[in-house]
Amino acid sequence: MLVAAYMGSRSGVICSASLASKRPKGRAWVDLTNGVYYGRAEGEAQTRKKKQTERVPLPLLAHLRRWRARGQRYVVEWNGEPVKRISKAHAAAVADAGLGPDVTPHTWRHCAATWYLQRGKRPYDVASFLGMSVDVLMRVYGHHSPDHSGDLHKR
Repeated sequence: MLVAAYMGSRSGVICSASLASKRPKGRAWVDLTNGVYYGRAEGEAQTRKKKQTERVPLPLLAHLRRWRARGQRYVVEWNGEPVKRISKAHAAAVADAGLGPDVTPHTWRHCAATWYLQRGKRPYDVASFLGMSVDVLMRVYGHHSPDHSGDLHKR
């Protein structure tokens, strides 16, 4: 949830991400030295559901580095192996937090888009970071931006 809220990536991409010191074949990767998140595996073709390559926000990078220092090899793992799906664990965490069943793993992607726009980040930057088009970002989330009404109230 923490990674999804900061990065806005889909759960499948997060679950496939490695924290290895070298870029692995066939998986997403977090370069902890340079602080870069590679959502698309090396050589993987880009699809309509873009997987971003972006800098990791510093607060999240600190968590990821700490996890790696403690021996974690994947962003999401169980008993040292990567987790393929998080649906059961996510549902349990949501229930423990007293949230409704409508809070799904994809909810965190929506939260990331909303929170970045609410903080006044430029739509082009947010769309690029999240791996979506500016058109989609503004159509779905644009009303969360403090600038969504443009110059309407300038005097």
